[in-house]
Parts: sequence; structure tokens; C-alpha cells
Amino acid sequence: MRIETVELTKPSEHERELTITVAQDAVNQEFNHTVNSIQRVAARPGFRPGKMPKNMVMNFYGNEIKQKLFEKL
Repeated sequence: MRIETVELTKPSEHERELTITVAQDAVNQEFNHTVNSIQRVAARPGFRPGKMPKNMVMNFYGNEIKQKLFEKL
């Protein structure tokens, strides 16, 4: 993963805000890896495990994909 920028700001006396910018290609690569890993085990009626189209995987498992992507990045 390639970090482009890191910025620390102080919104108030007791708070700190950290902003990290990650390269787009790294995010895309990790996103595709995460979707593919979930697609391999995704099972819904009418589809064999691993055979569900990616757009359906995104519809059914979108929140899980976002969470895993956030944790990895």
C-alpha cells in the first residue's frame, strides 16, 4: 500500500484529526481482492458458491465489503 499524504489537525484543544490519503491504484487493487474473496464463498438461492455475479455480490454484501476494505487499508 502506498500512502500519499498524512495530515494531522487540531479541531479543538482535546481533539486530533488524522487524514491519510492512499493511492487510488492501491485502493482499487484491494477492493478487487476483497470482492473476489467474498464472491468465492457467496451463496444465494439459484447460484452455486462462487458463481454469483459481482454486481449481485456488491448488492448483497456491500456493507461487509466496505468494512473489510476499511480494515485492510
